[in-house]
Amino acid sequence: MAAAKTDGKKKVIKTIAKKKAKKGAAAAEKAPAAPVPKEEKKEGKTAAAPAPAAAAAAPPPASTPAKGKGKPKGKGKAKVEEAKANAEAKAQAKAQSRKTKARRLEEAQARVDAEEDDEGSAAAAASDQPRGVIYIGHIPQGFYEPQMRKYFSQFGKVTRVRHSRSKKNAASKGYGWIEFAEEAVAKIAQQTMDGYLMFGKKLKCEMVPPDKVHPSLFKNSNKRMVNFTNKRRTKAREAYNNRPTTEVDGETIPRMTLRQAARRSKSQKRLSSVLKGMEVKYDLEAAKHDASDAGDFISFSAGAPPARGKSPSSPKAKAKKSAASSSSGPAASKKKRKA
Repeated sequence: MAAAKTDGKKKVIKTIAKKKAKKGAAAAEKAPAAPVPKEEKKEGKTAAAPAPAAAAAAPPPASTPAKGKGKPKGKGKAKVEEAKANAEAKAQAKAQSRKTKARRLEEAQARVDAEEDDEGSAAAAASDQPRGVIYIGHIPQGFYEPQMRKYFSQFGKVTRVRHSRSKKNAASKGYGWIEFAEEAVAKIAQQTMDGYLMFGKKLKCEMVPPDKVHPSLFKNSNKRMVNFTNKRRTKAREAYNNRPTTEVDGETIPRMTLRQAARRSKSQKRLSSVLKGMEVKYDLEAAKHDASDAGDFISFSAGAPPARGKSPSSPKAKAKKSAASSSSGPAASKKKRKA
């Protein structure tokens, strides 16, 4: 029994050893071969296979490092930081491309700042050369601000133009001023255009010294003046036609103001005093009532002459006529007899 047991154990050990040998051979077959250079591969296609001794003399292949191990840590961090920088740059470019209200305000402010810087530099450069102003008189009709600017720009840069106009109807007064960017150009334009005949008028050009140029000479020169003639006419027409009225016995009569009543009474007193001095008895109140009953309107005045071609019907004319007839009595008959 003991011998049988030992034989069984030996058989089991043998089988286990065989299995381990088979596993080792399989693992050796599966192991990767050493990398062969490209030049050796090309030569291997044409040349014959090397001898087994040479293959045995070749050094063993270097073991490839496992994934994630053996790599330098500095390169990985650099790649991560570079990826973050690229992502931030893309985000900024995308934000700039979007037309938001804040972005538009920033762009507008940047443009204004750039323009102010340009203007400041241009003003600093031009501050050395004072501007020139010329006076122009005898300006013809139709030669206004746009035409003046266009015509005088052939001499040089025109900065401002002032054409004097009326405040009521914006009509031209026939004179104005032109400012040039350079004083030398203004002198040339003044000398050239002085006495120049234009549209039947002889222009008069004079140079204005810098100390005599008023600070508000070109104030509101860019604004267009408005003609208020039609507005004034409509306003006066409405004020005259839309006078207040009142109803008396079913009739609409224009209402009198206190000032009109005072003037009317003053003129009546003056007329009555004139008639009394001429010893003419005439009742003004009765004549006024008779005229109002008849539907006529009589204005009493002490000095208005009668209309031409009409018989004198005013009280003063009647008084003068009666005085003349009374004077032409016996004296006139004596003169006729002597003749």
